[in-house]
Amino acid sequence: MHLKLEEKMKSFGSFIFDNPLKVIVAVLILLAFPLAHVPQIKMDTSTEGFMHPQDPVLITYNKFREQFGRDERVAIAIKSDNIFTIDFLKKLRDIHKEIENKVPFVDEVTSLYNVRNTRGDGDKLITDDLLEPFPTTQKQVDDIKKRALASHFYKDLFISKDGKMTTIIVETDAYSHIGEKELSDEDAFDEEGAFEDDSKKIEKKHKEFLSDQENAQLVHAILNITDRYKKDGLDIYVAGSPSVMDALKSQMQKDMQKFTRVTVLIIIIFLFLMFRRISAVMYPLIVIILSLLVTVGTMAWAGVAFKLPTQIVPSLLLAVSVGATVHILSIFFDRFNSNGDKKESISYTLRHSGLAIAMTSITTAIGVGSFSGSEVAPISDLGIFASLGVMVSLFLTLTLRPALLSITKLNQKP
Repeated sequence: MHLKLEEKMKSFGSFIFDNPLKVIVAVLILLAFPLAHVPQIKMDTSTEGFMHPQDPVLITYNKFREQFGRDERVAIAIKSDNIFTIDFLKKLRDIHKEIENKVPFVDEVTSLYNVRNTRGDGDKLITDDLLEPFPTTQKQVDDIKKRALASHFYKDLFISKDGKMTTIIVETDAYSHIGEKELSDEDAFDEEGAFEDDSKKIEKKHKEFLSDQENAQLVHAILNITDRYKKDGLDIYVAGSPSVMDALKSQMQKDMQKFTRVTVLIIIIFLFLMFRRISAVMYPLIVIILSLLVTVGTMAWAGVAFKLPTQIVPSLLLAVSVGATVHILSIFFDRFNSNGDKKESISYTLRHSGLAIAMTSITTAIGVGSFSGSEVAPISDLGIFASLGVMVSLFLTLTLRPALLSITKLNQKP
């Protein structure tokens, strides 16, 4: 049985050498679908992303959010020794209004500028904004300071106990705005010829929560405003789950790019030092990068986003794939340098090592795939797609790489 499989691999090598262009075209056609989905890959840094979509806890939580909305806030803290001065309060008002007018997907903005102030005046109960009317003298500001620091509602929420830090609380929209402008005239026209209100039409449809892209737009708009005021000498800090998720997403992208570049650079140096041939560097990289892109494209097609644990998939695939590369190329060039017959060298290489490489890759895929049963969604995704990437790498190693070697002019080296 073993010898028959080896002979099959030898015949397969001869077939590839005789039909390299057909093999290359066939492989590219097979890869076209997943490669087309690569730009659609997303990243998910939310805590909900650690649960499977069918998890009862997540289903219950989503039902709760659909009924009561999503309670997400960005807290902007401003530190200053001169909070209760007219100049500072003017800047606070300007920041507040800019956030209201220029930041998308904002439901409500609350700060000392518009926080409700309820107080008694004789037999009257007065409710208005704390800074209404806006103070014009320092005496008025001192009166506001006295009321603010005496209020248990403001303390440690909008103003610190020592009066040296204040906050602006930005509450985000609960639901995504995607699709709000997609109602056509036909959609807005009912059967009896009357127009329906767009908002009612939208409510009938299933609402999606604020997307990562919209969350990023919101956070970046806030940061653009705060960065501008930082240049004026204000000490400003931005916190809250939307900003944390955006920071994690940004850092995850940087880490993936950095680790991938470092791994690719190490592979390039290693392959060149070992084989001293450009083809021995470029062709393995083509196979490895295609394997990675196919894996990413399949994730995007399946609607699976990159999460914190799955960010290691690119580096893992690069490291695992290079092993088969070195094995194949080492045997091929040893044989080719001794006899100069490319066809025989390819057939010999696949006969000698094809089966061993296949078994190694399959067992590796099975081992990594064991993570797919994890109750933690990103770990399960890691097992599924890392094992898929290993098998794609095996397929390309046994098909595309021999085909590329077949059409390349090679010189024997002693």
